[in-house]
Amino acid sequence: MKIPTKQGIPIVDMSQPITRWKEIVRELRQALQYTGFVYLVNHGIPEHIVDSAFQQSTHLFALPLDEKMKFERDLQETFHGYTKPGLKVINPKSNTCLKELRESFDCNIYNVSSCPYPDKGAEGFKPAMHTLMSECKELAIMILKMLGDALDLSDQEYFLRHHRCLWDESAPNFTSLRSLFYPQITKDISGAIRFDEHTDYGTFTLLFQDDVGGLEVKTQEGNWIPATPIPGSIVVNTGDLLNSWSGGLYTSTVHRVIVPQDEFQKQKPRQSIAFFVKPDNETVVVPLVNPENPSKIPEFQNVTAGEHFKQRTMSTRRT
Repeated sequence: MKIPTKQGIPIVDMSQPITRWKEIVRELRQALQYTGFVYLVNHGIPEHIVDSAFQQSTHLFALPLDEKMKFERDLQETFHGYTKPGLKVINPKSNTCLKELRESFDCNIYNVSSCPYPDKGAEGFKPAMHTLMSECKELAIMILKMLGDALDLSDQEYFLRHHRCLWDESAPNFTSLRSLFYPQITKDISGAIRFDEHTDYGTFTLLFQDDVGGLEVKTQEGNWIPATPIPGSIVVNTGDLLNSWSGGLYTSTVHRVIVPQDEFQKQKPRQSIAFFVKPDNETVVVPLVNPENPSKIPEFQNVTAGEHFKQRTMSTRRT
């Protein structure tokens, strides 16, 4: 059965996951194998929960900068908190290295109670984020089961055992929910990059988009295609560690966020919310299946997932 696509990115219907399990597993494997990106529809996360997280995020980012900086992201221990625009070069090897046109707020699921939140002006942000986080964890558990099934692992619980953080908040881990805000464009910089090309660090990402657009995915042929927002959908993409775990089967695809060409869209701020799923910190990732092309698989065998995250995070920090 042919999987429907939108501009080259597959769309997988997650409805009736128990009765349609094998069908969904097959479609998910095919999507992540060939594009590394997939839209999930009928995924089970209520739309009003997503809408609330977006709405409450606008209150957070509308606060004065000096107020937001009181909750600046801790890059030593918890990695919770606010990041102002221009602090990161997401692709240090890129020739562009443009100033980022975005700000963000991260809340990690490990030691979540220590995440700092404003108590004035954005009181609804914390409960909205935590509610969405709970929903994302449930969906991530299901996806991990499907990914293991798709690789025909003899140990069906393998991926779950290395993501204990999704049900045990005491398991050290850097899985996080990040709210992102891209301000409106006030001058002519058509074609510029809001967020430079990169791959994600961990296992996979759940991404919620608004209707502004701008996310682009690089195909295996080297062409950029838009990941145009589909109302009610979640975009899922493979991270570097899942690429290595799968022996290169699941593609960790390069992506970026550009400034829209449409003048009306350009004047609108852009929002997205990402749930970055990562293995527990002590996990050492090694290929679980024989790689078809070992040269294309990143070497993480001697680095734990926690060390990998810290190295990638600090390497993109603007000095």
